[in-house]
Amino acid sequence: MEIEVALTKDHLERLAQTQPLTGIIELIWNAFDADAAEIRVEFGRNELDGIEEIRIIDDGHGMTPDVVERAFGALGGSDKDESRKSPCGRAHHGRDGQGRYKAAGIGNRIVWTTVAEDPTSAGRRVRTEVELRFSDLVKVTTSEPELTDAPTGTKVVIPDLGTNPPDGLGGEGPVERLTATFALQLQNYNAHLKHGSTEIDPDAAQANRNDVPLAAEPGGALLTIIEWNRKIDRGLSLCDQHGISLFEQPPGIQAPGFNCTAYLQWTGFEGANETDLMMSNLDSGARKQLIEDAKDAMRDYFKERVEQQTREQVERWQEEKTYPFEGEAKDETERDRQGSVQRGRTERVERREHLRCAGTSLLAADSA
Repeated sequence: MEIEVALTKDHLERLAQTQPLTGIIELIWNAFDADAAEIRVEFGRNELDGIEEIRIIDDGHGMTPDVVERAFGALGGSDKDESRKSPCGRAHHGRDGQGRYKAAGIGNRIVWTTVAEDPTSAGRRVRTEVELRFSDLVKVTTSEPELTDAPTGTKVVIPDLGTNPPDGLGGEGPVERLTATFALQLQNYNAHLKHGSTEIDPDAAQANRNDVPLAAEPGGALLTIIEWNRKIDRGLSLCDQHGISLFEQPPGIQAPGFNCTAYLQWTGFEGANETDLMMSNLDSGARKQLIEDAKDAMRDYFKERVEQQTREQVERWQEEKTYPFEGEAKDETERDRQGSVQRGRTERVERREHLRCAGTSLLAADSA
């Protein structure tokens, strides 16, 4: 059976012109929206270790044939629009059905195999296969639903990549981005996500976390600042009130020595499209004011963190009894050693104070 997509070919092709990792992220969001507890991104490789196939597999509730038709046919009016939460109570990330098309440009075609409970008969499950080809994005081919004993869930396969393998999926970069993007969902829903053989574990990567309430109408806002113990690009993620990331932008501050992501959660971001969120810094309304308040809160937070680190360093020296020195030196050698150590300690404190003052000045100016 063929489903005609209710958007033009040009529009769908623009959706598909995205980075491979961004397309994979959209498919992972679909898995979270389907209440998946286990999500795996797998790679089929050739003898030269090149990527030939990408698979995104989840154990969510899958899609019934009716949901498939709505999800792939009427973009801008997907099944998620009717219910803002999943059956298990998770807030939905996407509501216009366009996310899955952002993965369409990774390869020549994508195949979804999805298993869901049969809504017409309790205890039965149905499997449906869906195929989308980049050469004809306005048409989606679906199989006739068939009964199955397989567990519910969805497997998305992007095959035949050998002649044109996607870029940007190797190394630590994807792991870092997935960690920052899905940190709140993985922590809030006790879910698991793997990229290849690597578990995406925000708890293990987290050095510190702080929640800062902010005044905003309607409903107030919450700024969650997560410091990472590894190199993760700094970002400010604009989220709905459930922590669902809608748009990520540079943080607008500098925080020397800190790897961090801030999540600004507010009901006022919900329903805005990507262009509206991108322009939030340029308007004069409530969104811009809240973002500026969040930047001020981040500046205050990192100023305090620098001062805290200085205090902790001095306390460690005191515990080690290397600062300050107790008693007089017994001889010239010990006096020289104490003097050398003391000068080194003084220089480090002065250098840290210099960095603190410099950092405070930098924090007061938005980065480009």
